[in-house]
Amino acid sequence: MKGFLNAVFQEVRLDLKESLQYRTSLLSDAAIFVGSFLAAFFLGSGSSLTSFYRADATQGIMLLLIGYLFWGNSSAALGYCTGTLQGEMERGILEMRLQSRYPLTLLLFCRLLASTLLHFLVYGVLLAAAALLTGSSPADGGFLFFSLLLFLPCLAGMYGMGLIAGAVSLRAKKTGSLIFLIQTALLFVTNTLTPTAPGPLFLIPFCSGIDIARRLYLYGYASAGAWAGYLLINLAWCLLGNAVFGLCMRRERRTGAWDTY
Repeated sequence: MKGFLNAVFQEVRLDLKESLQYRTSLLSDAAIFVGSFLAAFFLGSGSSLTSFYRADATQGIMLLLIGYLFWGNSSAALGYCTGTLQGEMERGILEMRLQSRYPLTLLLFCRLLASTLLHFLVYGVLLAAAALLTGSSPADGGFLFFSLLLFLPCLAGMYGMGLIAGAVSLRAKKTGSLIFLIQTALLFVTNTLTPTAPGPLFLIPFCSGIDIARRLYLYGYASAGAWAGYLLINLAWCLLGNAVFGLCMRRERRTGAWDTY
């Protein structure tokens, strides 16, 4: 156990150090996040949210901000998983990591947690500032930081989705454009911008989380069924991602080539 904790500590330390030294990715994520929010805000995307949830204009802005908080962090988690795996394959160290006594997927998840802390800080500050600048109260800004805690189960689900995308990259190698398309599609097809009643779209890891956070903000409660569905969906994605990645990794080690980059 001590050896595992030390391995986790070293992975987290190196990831934070790398993120702080090479800030381009973090800043580009933040720029895309801010740009897409401003576009949605000035195009009046919050109006459909106010009518669906029967909220006023100020509350509608908060509902939009909550959606962006979940989507932004989910997109960052998805991009981080695939980007890290591709980066290690390009540098030729992925196969070395597979020789470790500790599971690669578990160490990757620990690194994802470290990366998420930075995105939490950046997105939380940006959204809280946006809430205050658009007329929301300091309490509303505080709720956005509380929503970061509500997002945590999504991290497991998006991690599983990222592992599936990472499994594709084992064979397809370059999947950066595909991931960007998925991230963009998730912005428009989910309930980030427009409200959606519970249905098939709620199988996406963060959709039910957005709805729960919005209902907690407006009404102070969410049903037990909504909470159960939220947790189970993200657990299922996490388990599915681990299973698919493990299967593809074993197949690639038997039949693939690690030196084709």
